[in-house]
Parts: sequence; structure tokens; C-alpha cells
Amino acid sequence: MALAADAEFPPAISLARVKGARTIGFFRESGENDIFFNGVRQGTLNGAADNKMEVILDVTVPFTSALTEESINNMKQIITILKEYKPDFVVGAVLEDGCHSFIKAMQAMNYTPSAVLLSECLSNVMGYKEVVGDAGRYVTGSTLWDHRLTGRIFNEDGSSLLHYFPAAVCQHIDVLYLIQKY
Repeated sequence: MALAADAEFPPAISLARVKGARTIGFFRESGENDIFFNGVRQGTLNGAADNKMEVILDVTVPFTSALTEESINNMKQIITILKEYKPDFVVGAVLEDGCHSFIKAMQAMNYTPSAVLLSECLSNVMGYKEVVGDAGRYVTGSTLWDHRLTGRIFNEDGSSLLHYFPAAVCQHIDVLYLIQKY
């Protein structure tokens, strides 16, 4: 059973706080699927409040229905704002094309925040590497954990990014590793 949108992020926010994050920069897509995006927003706000973190940025970006120059430019506007506010932890409520657009914009603008948490990046593993390139080794989606697996080894739901990034087993990261900079 999938978690409700407002329950997805609080555990990651708690971990970010333990690792030293104090501020959150939040963005969400809007215009379609607003119930989901607003649910993720509420979970982010709840997680921040529960951990005495400050949400210093809460902005929207138009819904991304495809990876296009326009969608990348929309995300570049968000990154410009993030660079100005300098949050410790960047949290985004996006679907897959929004995620891909954000990653492309981060690459184009040479933006490397301490940590990024995005709601949907890997709904479909097929073609993922072709879309995000080598940056894909630093992003993972929802994962099915198994008690027999240890460290950063995991079992993807149905298919594996290790097919695309076989040498990146220890480099392929989840949210626990994302906040390693703190």
C-alpha cells in the first residue's frame, strides 16, 4: 500500500534535521494533480514543524507534462530563487517530467544543494539514463527495502537502475545518502 502524499516526506525531513538541516526550500508543481502536490506540501510543513525547521521558501511552478525547454526554464526560475534563499534542504513535489526538468535545470545552472528530496523521479525506469544522464546515479525513487539487503544495496520495484549504472552500487544514493554533506 502506498503512503498518503502527506506522509511521504516527514521521515526524510526528520533525518535531515538530525544531520543538521535547519531550513527548507519547498517548491511544487501546480495546475494539475493539485491534491497530490498540496498533500506533499502539507507533509513537508508538518515535518518541518515537528522538527523545528523553518520553511523559508514555498513556491509553485507550472505543471510539467513533458520534458521541454520551457519546463527546464520554469525549473531554472525556481533554482534562481533557491540560490537566493540558500535553504539547507530542497524539497520538491513533482511528477516524473518535473523531476527530470529540475535535474536538467540543476545541471544547466551548476546548482548543487546540500540535499534534495523530490516526490517522483522513477515512475518508469526505462529510458531514465537517457533522460537525466550521469546525474541519474545520484537519484533514486521509491524503493522496496528487504531486511536481507544491507547498506546502500536495494531492490527496485520491478526493475533496477543497476542495469544502467552497474558500477554505481555504492554511489547510487537514497535520501539517507543525499544528506551526507551535513
